[in-house]
Amino acid sequence: VCWVCTLRLRFLNQDTRCPLCNEELGEVLLTNDRTASVDPNDLIGLNHARPWIYFADDIIRRAVLSLLGYRCQIERCKQKDTAFQTLRQLEDHLWFSHWRQLCSVCLHDRPAFICEQRVYASTDIDRHHREGDSAKLMEQRAL
Repeated sequence: VCWVCTLRLRFLNQDTRCPLCNEELGEVLLTNDRTASVDPNDLIGLNHARPWIYFADDIIRRAVLSLLGYRCQIERCKQKDTAFQTLRQLEDHLWFSHWRQLCSVCLHDRPAFICEQRVYASTDIDRHHREGDSAKLMEQRAL
């Protein structure tokens, strides 16, 4: 199972079961080598951000932190690679730097990482609240 889907299940759906066999998985090791075997005694030496997710190397750890981080997704933003400490800081940045905002309903009810959430201009957020987004618009956002 891909690591993004594993994180999506765990972080967004609070589902710690294996998507293939439904067995409860208290801990998960993210690695780029699916044939690797790991001695459980060696897990202590691996980097981990949460008690139930372990990383085989720092490249994977950085990729996960990037996916989970509060980062501006505006293409030409000078702070695009900056990870904000809180969602509030990201929202303030979006508003005061770009006059854009996240939809609070989508943030709390749509199972998507922050980097997958759509950012709306102040003139577009009302339309979004009334009508939602078309499938075509959501497809374009995914590309």
